[in-house]
Amino acid sequence: MRLSGSFATALLLVALAAPAWPTGHSNAGLKQTMQQIYARMDRAVDRRDFDGFVAFYDPDYREMLPNNMEREYQAFVARTAAVFSHASKINARSTVLSAQQTPDGVTVTVRVHLTGVFKNPKNGKKAAVDGTEVDRDFWVNDSGSWKLKQERALSSTGTVNGKRVR
Repeated sequence: MRLSGSFATALLLVALAAPAWPTGHSNAGLKQTMQQIYARMDRAVDRRDFDGFVAFYDPDYREMLPNNMEREYQAFVARTAAVFSHASKINARSTVLSAQQTPDGVTVTVRVHLTGVFKNPKNGKKAAVDGTEVDRDFWVNDSGSWKLKQERALSSTGTVNGKRVR
C-alpha cells in the first residue's frame, strides 16, 4: 500500500472481524485464528466488499508510511473507495507469518499477494497489477471482534503491466 503510482493504490489490506481470542491459548492457535481472519479479508477483497472492509477497521486506524508520516482512517476510507471503484478484477491471498499476543492486542506479520486489473481514472487505460507486501499489523479486540488499528509495510515488490515498480 505504500508504493508509488497506481500500484500503490491497488495494494490495500483490510480486516474483517473474528471472534475474540481468549488469553492463555497457544501461539499456534493464535496464528491459526489470525490466518482465518486474513482469509475472510481475502474473500472480501475478491468480492470488492467495500462496506465490509471499512466496517472492520478501528476508527483510530493508522497506516504508518515509510517517510515517517501516517495515513489516518478517513484517508484510508477514501483511498479504499477509489481503488474499489477502479478495479475490474482483484484477488488477494494472505499468509500469516507470525502472531504474537501483547497486553494490548495482537501483532501480526503477514505477507499479502495481490493481483488485479485497474482502470486509470485519468486516461481510461487498464493496468495489470501484481504485488507482494509484508506488513506488521496491530489488532485490538473491540467488543468481541478484532479490528485492525495500525499497519506498517516492512517490504514490498510488484509490477504494473509486467514492469517492476518501487
